Amino acid sequence: MHRHLFSLPASPIYLSGASRSPLPRSVLTVGVRALRRKEETPWSITSPGNENIEEQARVMWSKLLNTPGGANDLALAPSCSYAISVAANVLFSSGKIRPNDIILVLSDQMSSNVYPWQHLAKRTGAKLHAVKLDDFSSSSWTEAVIVEMESGRVKVVAVPNVHWCDGALLNLERIGACCRSKGAMLVVDATQSLGAFPLDVQKVQPDFLAASSHKWLMGPYGVCLLYVAAQWQQHDCAVPLEHHEHNRFGADGDVCLEMQDDLVDVNGANVSNGGGTTGYEERFKSGARKFDSGGRPNPVLLPMVVEGLRHVLAWNPEQVHISLSKMTNIIQIAAKELGLVTPKEHAGHILGISALNDPEWSDRCSSYLKSKGIIIASRFGHLRVAPHVYNTPVEISTFCSVLKEFVEQQQQHANAKL
Repeated sequence: MHRHLFSLPASPIYLSGASRSPLPRSVLTVGVRALRRKEETPWSITSPGNENIEEQARVMWSKLLNTPGGANDLALAPSCSYAISVAANVLFSSGKIRPNDIILVLSDQMSSNVYPWQHLAKRTGAKLHAVKLDDFSSSSWTEAVIVEMESGRVKVVAVPNVHWCDGALLNLERIGACCRSKGAMLVVDATQSLGAFPLDVQKVQPDFLAASSHKWLMGPYGVCLLYVAAQWQQHDCAVPLEHHEHNRFGADGDVCLEMQDDLVDVNGANVSNGGGTTGYEERFKSGARKFDSGGRPNPVLLPMVVEGLRHVLAWNPEQVHISLSKMTNIIQIAAKELGLVTPKEHAGHILGISALNDPEWSDRCSSYLKSKGIIIASRFGHLRVAPHVYNTPVEISTFCSVLKEFVEQQQQHANAKL
């Protein structure tokens, strides 16, 4: 794979890419260079080659997602929760969410794609409903979501591509088609999949999609992409969370907008201030850029994001997924031989392992593995194994051996109590 691009030590073995990725060496180098620019030559931040770094990120994200409008479909956000909040705010302003409508999420879904919908439900009188699976090993999240939509009351489906706890896969193309047939909006948190799993927005057709940089996109904390479908970019309710200069018409690079006596409103019409206080440009930039968060596009983080994306695009998410699937398939076979449970359908880069009727098993197992020099997270009863391009076949084999060691030890303890 690509271990040589990273500075990971031989020990401990890191199998928790779903928590956060280590930075490739080149991403660190770019970040240090950007910090030195701020330290030594701050005037160079807006020089040619640096001032359009956010546009480079948009272009690369658009290639990764196959966005129909290219870079125009993408906005910059500081976090996934911010990006999802933008989507919730637009849907609130649209008036499409009414009392007793249903906003659908998954049980134990990552909170960044739940809190904004909790708030929207309170503001509108809608009902937040979490889909639950009694036995995920024999059920499908995709089918469960589609069944829930049969009532016709679901107006928002806010789901991930991959469940963050166990890697269970959702078929977004089927869900997207169902949303369109039922008149529901689809909002996707792709943080746990984009970069390690192929995703084409032209096939899924979500209304909004967000993905943070610090996991499978090989980037830093503090940057998240937001895809906004064309129908929401020009909608009357398409107002961002923040009002600032950088997302306004004419404010490119280091341009400072001037106050005017007569303004032009968001629709391009002249608006007299009637002798009152003057103001700044009302019109927003075109496309999804109007939803950019405030402040100057970060001159330290964005070069790191772009360098991380360079790796991701070169590796090709489809090829990454094939390679990682080979690893998790080996682990899945070993887990089943030990009598453990895994999802029926899972993404190749994340595999949840659990023990029947023992929700604390994963916590004990994670602690044991850590004591043996293997880092893996436990999430809501699932041991979440998440390898990436820096992991080796030897590390996968070592993990399977230590997992077997732990299960046999647990069985011995259980037998001793009888």
